[in-house]
Amino acid sequence: MAKNGSKTSHINDQKVLAAQLFIQNNLDGDLLLKSVARAVGVSPAHLHRVFKSRVGETIKKYCDRLRVEKSLYDIRLTELNLLQISLRYGFRNPETYTRVFKRYFGRPPSHFLNDRSIAPANQGIQRSIRLGAVSGSGLRNSKETGFTVTRLQELRVAFIRHTGPYEEVPIFREPGETLWKKLENFATTVLGESKPFFYIGIPHDSPDTTVPDKLRFDGCILVREPFQPQGEIGFQLIRGGFYGVMTHAGPYATLAETYVALFTNATGLRGFSIDPAAPVFELMIDISAASIDDHTWTELYVPLTKKGEIE
Repeated sequence: MAKNGSKTSHINDQKVLAAQLFIQNNLDGDLLLKSVARAVGVSPAHLHRVFKSRVGETIKKYCDRLRVEKSLYDIRLTELNLLQISLRYGFRNPETYTRVFKRYFGRPPSHFLNDRSIAPANQGIQRSIRLGAVSGSGLRNSKETGFTVTRLQELRVAFIRHTGPYEEVPIFREPGETLWKKLENFATTVLGESKPFFYIGIPHDSPDTTVPDKLRFDGCILVREPFQPQGEIGFQLIRGGFYGVMTHAGPYATLAETYVALFTNATGLRGFSIDPAAPVFELMIDISAASIDDHTWTELYVPLTKKGEIE
């Protein structure tokens, strides 16, 4: 009996994670409960029950929150108007968008439109940086900041989602069965992958706009081929294309300054804009750290798009 219960819980975890991925990839589309349930292959009633139980929000509230939180990136980082932004996130008109936005932020989006400024969105775990020395072209203070631009192919990753304060994401060498150890074991025993692994972190939300217990962080391992998700371990793609890159060399404890520098340089880049529809990610080069005070080396990537391509 306990075995059946464990199997059911495993399947429910898988369906909830599939629903979350479907939602985050379709914020401009039809995200009614019945549509999300159809996409993940369960009944609306069942999805409503297990999603609310595991995530703490209904599908509708979860979708509304993600839409307005992501839209704030567009307000701060693009030149789109309210009509364009509202349509981009699945709202029928600016009035509906404004009403939902004000419910979450206490002020209408027009208030933030009048104060467009750099937002260190998706800051990730609070860490620090000693800036590198990689140069770029057409960049602001490129030699001093180590900011450069690269083009990546699409990346396939296995991941486990951590929901909660970023500072609670486990460090690699922490004792116990952390999400990183689970991913290593899965990649080795199930997927047949072998070391050395490439470790990636995707901090989806900004602590400036999302309450700590709702922050989403995906701990990932790069894999060669797609696979069927199993329980809490899912599969997703990191979009290919242009990225602004900076290197963090220092302790984990204070990475926020690095993200400020990364976004500052990206917004000053000729011919490119930050793509707010895609998340930043962190490529962990040195995983020897046992605490947030240990020195480490991480590359930070912010997605870019050529100017005029954001619609």
